[in-house]
Amino acid sequence: MQNKQQSLGGTEVLAFTLGSEEYGIDILKVQEIRGYDAVTKIANAPEFIKGVINLRGIIVPIVDKAFFDTKSLCWLKSICIR
Repeated sequence: MQNKQQSLGGTEVLAFTLGSEEYGIDILKVQEIRGYDAVTKIANAPEFIKGVINLRGIIVPIVDKAFFDTKSLCWLKSICIR
């Protein structure tokens, strides 16, 4: 993933590419830019769970949304990816 800052008519955006697609987000919505830490694999985890990372002392699961062929996925009431 590449990051670059662009200016579009007075609005600054953070532009990045994922695969062959390019995206942009208002720079004022960006809280932090971090490098990608090594993912720790989890034994017996479902295929869509790639592992976990330690983000400032909090264990964060890494979910492969591309595994699901849907725009919205809710497998528990408290866990939804949109």
